[in-house]
Amino acid sequence: MIELNFSDKKFTKNHKKIANYIMQNVELIPYMVEKDLADKCKVSVSSVSRFWEAIGFKNFKEFKEYLKGQSSVSPATKIEIAFEKMDSYNMLSEAIMAGSNYLKQTVDKLDSEDFQNIVEAIDKCRMLHLYGTGPAISLTSLLEFRLKRFGIEVKQLTSSGHELYEDLLHIKPEDTILIFGFVHESPEIKVLFDLAEKISCKTILITDLMVSSMLDKATFKLYSARGELWEFHSMLAPLALIESIIVAVGKERKEQSLVNLERLQELRNTYQKLLPKKV
Repeated sequence: MIELNFSDKKFTKNHKKIANYIMQNVELIPYMVEKDLADKCKVSVSSVSRFWEAIGFKNFKEFKEYLKGQSSVSPATKIEIAFEKMDSYNMLSEAIMAGSNYLKQTVDKLDSEDFQNIVEAIDKCRMLHLYGTGPAISLTSLLEFRLKRFGIEVKQLTSSGHELYEDLLHIKPEDTILIFGFVHESPEIKVLFDLAEKISCKTILITDLMVSSMLDKATFKLYSARGELWEFHSMLAPLALIESIIVAVGKERKEQSLVNLERLQELRNTYQKLLPKKV
């Protein structure tokens, strides 16, 4: 876990601005240069340069190396931190409400135009290809399950390895690829973006990163907060975002969606004795 404690420092006014920004945006710092930080804090570059010595580092490079080293946290450590937080709460409701902060961060960064463009890209594509790994597989499964009901052709891509080649073979220019790019850009994601560029295929990126080369590669992108780098990553906000996309796509093709759902109910009524709903 990244431990940053500036409470015992006697800062100038400008150095307080820098310290506050770092505390609130620590995950972005390894990807910034001093001018970026100066612009964000509305101070001079020289003020930023002097700040590192004030907190016990030679320069910005040394501080960034410290952050990168501290953020290399194992899954066990992340879940342990989550357990510690749970123990510290007086009520379960407070633990649940902690997740509402991720929802707020996601909504604050949501661009309505980007969202609508994504809905249209899904609605108009020949086939929607879904890529996600780890916990994001639950999101690709939900998308496939819901969107198929609206008459959309959906395909989940192989999550890793050379088997992905077989899936790449069937991606066409008129398709759309939706990628969950959490934590970092994997080799598989790089391949998907490269292929999409070569065949002029639209891509949608849903990510928890605010600084990444993936952001420039995607046709459309949405940010979803999941917690700090060292924390147990929550899927609450990504799930809410996905459900919003599903509803919006269903509304976009309302007539066909209702016909399909009515047909689904007819099939259930016809065969419910042979295929009873599992409890």
